[in-house]
Amino acid sequence: MASFQPSSDQQALVPDISGNTINGLGETQLRRPTPIYWHRPNQIPHGKLQVWMLERTKRLVPEVDHLNDQLGGRGSKERTPIAETIVEQTAQQWVEVVKDFALSHEADLVGITRLDPAWVFEGFEVEQPWMIVLGLAMDHTELVKAPEPPSIIEVMTQYNRGTRAARALADWIREQGYEAIPHGGPSAGPVTLIPAALACGFGELGNMARLSTGPTVPPSGWPAS
Repeated sequence: MASFQPSSDQQALVPDISGNTINGLGETQLRRPTPIYWHRPNQIPHGKLQVWMLERTKRLVPEVDHLNDQLGGRGSKERTPIAETIVEQTAQQWVEVVKDFALSHEADLVGITRLDPAWVFEGFEVEQPWMIVLGLAMDHTELVKAPEPPSIIEVMTQYNRGTRAARALADWIREQGYEAIPHGGPSAGPVTLIPAALACGFGELGNMARLSTGPTVPPSGWPAS
């Protein structure tokens, strides 16, 4: 196996400040997260690296360019107007109908949690008190082909599916008379997602500060929990 040699062009774009510093490694005071990647490139220190990576990806894997028209698309950018008549239901009824709708419109996991202001990135404001988190499975047989193009195509295909699911759910909620704003990757929204996903019961926090979750459907031979 050959040792990895980073591109000299890429290395030249590495900023003086490290991601650890931005993320607050060693800090003891609780604070809101600072955008580090997948935000507007002109507003983050690593923005030039982000642009370099995206341009290189589009050049080497043309299937991921123009995502609105490829890999299943991302759904309409235009939101449904908020209905003037509000649909009244109990909290439990809303939980059930929201999850049923999301699961029948491409989502694999659905969770609802009260939004903690500490999850909102610095420079962003969120007024909505509730957050709906959608989880989507990726095909491991494609992911293990990384860094070859099939793995990138699979990741972006599922980002598109997640965006479609979020937009469909938001439009449906707006039809019930309530405001809803969808967000889909790979670009980051106003909220860091791992704490919200943990609050929704999607899994556990791993040693690398990643969310670890199991399959939505147990493989053959596994006991159902």
